[in-house]
Amino acid sequence: AEAQKRVLEARKEQDAAGATIAQCREDMVGLEMERKALDRREMQIKHDTAKERAKVETRKEQIAEAAAQQEKLSSEAELLDQDRIEAEAVLEQCVQRCAEIKK
Repeated sequence: AEAQKRVLEARKEQDAAGATIAQCREDMVGLEMERKALDRREMQIKHDTAKERAKVETRKEQIAEAAAQQEKLSSEAELLDQDRIEAEAVLEQCVQRCAEIKK
């Protein structure tokens, strides 16, 4: 009788252990699925980050090109302004000569 009792208790413990093992396996499957989902999300974030970095780099290049173009146009404007001043001086001399010739 005592031996049967021990056998029954051992079977109960074995059944409980089996249930625990089955639950652990289910939990592991669930955790593995979550890990895979997190891995996919991580890859998506890395991909999105790389795309955003590329956009930022492109924008930086555009800004640098615009700044260089602005500098070039500013230099050209300065040269044109100098040419205008010289042309005005030449025109003034011509006007004075014309006035002298008319006298």
